[in-house]
Amino acid sequence: RQRAGFALAFDTPEDAAFAALRLRDADRNAAPVSLRISGHYGIVLQSAAGLYGNASALPEWIDPITQPGGIFVSGDFATALFGRVTSGYRTEFAGEHLPMRGNAPVALYALMEG
Repeated sequence: RQRAGFALAFDTPEDAAFAALRLRDADRNAAPVSLRISGHYGIVLQSAAGLYGNASALPEWIDPITQPGGIFVSGDFATALFGRVTSGYRTEFAGEHLPMRGNAPVALYALMEG
């Protein structure tokens, strides 16, 4: 199975949540592609060649277990979003994922409006 993906960086977790939910909603109206959206919160380094750092790499490890049409974010993302009470978004615990052998498990949350 061939997979294609891209990475985006945002200034705030609210901006990232807004974009993720809009992409998911737009995807529901288009067929036959079903997006898998994943996110993490942290420092991202940018160069002409692309984005670097754990905040840009971790979503790649989360993506394979995200269901088509779903949005999974890391515990760091969920915490950053929760810290902004007026965000209008919420998360629900979805389990833990071991992204790479030798790394600690990452708490995953489903992102939704409300």
